[in-house]
Amino acid sequence: MNGVKLTRVLAATLGLPTAALAVTIGFRQAWSGRLPDPVATHWSGGPPNDSSALGTTVTVFLVIAAVVTLGSAALAVNSLRQGEPLPRSAVGLSTALSTVPSAVLLSVLQANLDAPTWQQATSGWIVVLYLGGTALLGALGGFAGGLRAPHADGPGNAAPSIGLEAGQRAFWSGHAVNSMLLRLFPATLVVAVGISAVVGSSARWPFLTLLVVIVALASTMTVKVRATVDSSGVTVRMGVLGWPNRHLELDDITEAKAAKLSALGDGGLGIRVNPLSGKTAYKVRGGPALVIGLVGGRSVLISVDHPEPGAGLINDLVRQHRSSPGTAT
Repeated sequence: MNGVKLTRVLAATLGLPTAALAVTIGFRQAWSGRLPDPVATHWSGGPPNDSSALGTTVTVFLVIAAVVTLGSAALAVNSLRQGEPLPRSAVGLSTALSTVPSAVLLSVLQANLDAPTWQQATSGWIVVLYLGGTALLGALGGFAGGLRAPHADGPGNAAPSIGLEAGQRAFWSGHAVNSMLLRLFPATLVVAVGISAVVGSSARWPFLTLLVVIVALASTMTVKVRATVDSSGVTVRMGVLGWPNRHLELDDITEAKAAKLSALGDGGLGIRVNPLSGKTAYKVRGGPALVIGLVGGRSVLISVDHPEPGAGLINDLVRQHRSSPGTAT
């Protein structure tokens, strides 16, 4: 792994968020005698309407910041180790998200600064200014840590084939599972409980319930994806329940190939649609994937283990379909 590239990636995904966290801790120490305890932590477009202990508020946000930062940096380093592209947009988004907890905490502290009690804290709208700062740090991180995909080697990129002959039929199924997300789910629930504690008693349990439901649904949809190929086309099923799903007719497919995807690229994990590039990604992890070109220049990317046979079968079926009598060309 190239040392210069590693330094750039770590500077963007670990260095900048850590610097933001250090600045936040520095202000917390400098303002230690000027903050009420508890502090206001929730606003609804007007005066503060809920509070939490100062120590609890600071601890929860610092833990969240550390978890998000270390997780993002680990994903980026793993992508670099596997030779995957690290687009500037993806690295920048990772940097920005890692600095959001620090920005929110700093805005909470400033809103409470020199207030006799939490009820007299100033408006929480200052968070908008700090979130703008995270966007700037994200842009800086993307510029510093973004790495282009390795160039393809020109020749040798012919569409793969499994040698399916006329009249023959075949079936292929491939899948991918993100076991890390399954292991992180309990930790996510712990973080959710911590956030609910900061939100305050009046909204704690409804907020916690909603957050747990959202995390659970997101997890069930992003831990597994399966693709099947037969004479009817390609079917993609996302999540442990096989939903959402999508079917691609052979008429709509131009070519298929195997590729390696970045965990951070194409918008991250889950179902990602990019109307500008025409890409739709069904992704649960970085690494091997099936890439299906569609009529009109669009493409579908699917995380699957050992995608080469699937790509070869798709190409053979498409050739058979286009050469069969009565098929429009």
